[in-house]
Amino acid sequence: MAALSLEQRIAVALRDDIKSGAVAALITEVEAAAQAADAAATKAHEDALDPAVVVDTAKVASEVAAATLTRDRLRAALPRLRARYTEIRHQEDVTKWKAEADELEARGEAMLNEFAEFYPEMAKRIANHLDDMRAFDKQVDDLNRRRPNGVPALSRSTPALAKDLRIPSPYKTGELWWPPPQPNLALLAAMPPDPFIISEAREGTYIKERDRRILEDNRM
Repeated sequence: MAALSLEQRIAVALRDDIKSGAVAALITEVEAAAQAADAAATKAHEDALDPAVVVDTAKVASEVAAATLTRDRLRAALPRLRARYTEIRHQEDVTKWKAEADELEARGEAMLNEFAEFYPEMAKRIANHLDDMRAFDKQVDDLNRRRPNGVPALSRSTPALAKDLRIPSPYKTGELWWPPPQPNLALLAAMPPDPFIISEAREGTYIKERDRRILEDNRM
């Protein structure tokens, strides 16, 4: 099969499926050909105007027109080829990106599913163990408060990282499995003191006051 001419290859690049690398190589070739055609058209025109040379006017005019047309066609092809290159390169980039994205998405979904399988059990185990360590530390603190003079204090078991550790529940947004909920100190401070007095208890005053408060609360 005969090789395609430059103009035929330009038509194929602008019309058919082609790789961006092939278009880039063709652009370089067309740029060089356009420069050569421009030089040829200029020379043909200059030769046609030389009065020292006898020419066949019709033939020379045809040659000048052909050289000029070849140059103009190559020049006109360049912006279309560059636009075609940009279009194909974009399509190739999108295709490549989507292929990588699909692979990463599949891997990410698999990792998420794996995490969802082991996280609840692992998180609950850690939270329960920290709860046990915290309860143990309360016993240690109580024992240390009663230690005799000169006896070194017993060390606590809860690791330092537990202070800043947050273990969210996998089932309910905003719920934490660790740390445990703390009492609202501001609410406790705002609560009225218990009016219980020993002497009033013996006389029944405390019970009467308690019953009065209960009746008031029920009326609200």
